[in-house]
Amino acid sequence: MITEVLLRLIPAPRTRSTLAATFTGMERAAAAVAEISEAGIVPAALEFLDAAALDAVRRAGGGNIGGDSGALLIVELEGDPATVGADTESACTAITRSGASQLQRATEPGQAQRLWAARKAVSAAVAKVQIGKVNEDVVVPRDRVAELVAHTRDLGTKHELPVVNFGHLGDGNVHATFLIDPRIVGERARADAAAGELFETVLSMGGSLSGEHGVGAAKLDYVERQLGPGTVALMRRIKAALDPHAVLNPGKKIPERQSSTSSTASNEAA
Repeated sequence: MITEVLLRLIPAPRTRSTLAATFTGMERAAAAVAEISEAGIVPAALEFLDAAALDAVRRAGGGNIGGDSGALLIVELEGDPATVGADTESACTAITRSGASQLQRATEPGQAQRLWAARKAVSAAVAKVQIGKVNEDVVVPRDRVAELVAHTRDLGTKHELPVVNFGHLGDGNVHATFLIDPRIVGERARADAAAGELFETVLSMGGSLSGEHGVGAAKLDYVERQLGPGTVALMRRIKAALDPHAVLNPGKKIPERQSSTSSTASNEAA
């Protein structure tokens, strides 16, 4: 329900610089981001693909970008030519210092477009590798992204599912993707269980259940644990004021208040 929109026009950047760096693992890629931040550089984009994501792109015919590295980091800087030039040199220094296996600087728009095409092709590539997926967009502090990616691999091993990770390393937003074949009995249930354990880990790290895709119905059971009962109660009151008949997207985003009957039953069962 939108009643008013305020728009701000931002001038198009005069120039852009795109870098791509490969690393032996996510730990070094995360260290590069920390180095870039400590240098006072604020990139327009900081994207990553882990080894499984790179493999998916490669198997789907998206090229051999990143080779057999453990992680690919894409950095884009934009602004006036002088600032972008200085920041690019500083970013290259930070990336090299962090132990990059290879560093590539796009020297013409076509190269940059190919790098971004690979990043944007991940979701489609994953669909070609496996016909189904359970994809979650969770957020953790940037210095814990590598730890979370490693944990998703452990979850994949535990639940016998392939796992792909990619996302926005600049703000700690990880798209953790468990690959499934929904025709196989039990695979979806195992993926849902893995996602639940993922949410538990994210909250224990001080993270957020969603960075951009929202709560929907899948994450309802965890909302109150992240926001607290007081905040959720306030959200319910606002929802009730705007939607007294509960017809606007019912059963989504805000967990319903537990009925007194169900509470009594739960207490008796306990």
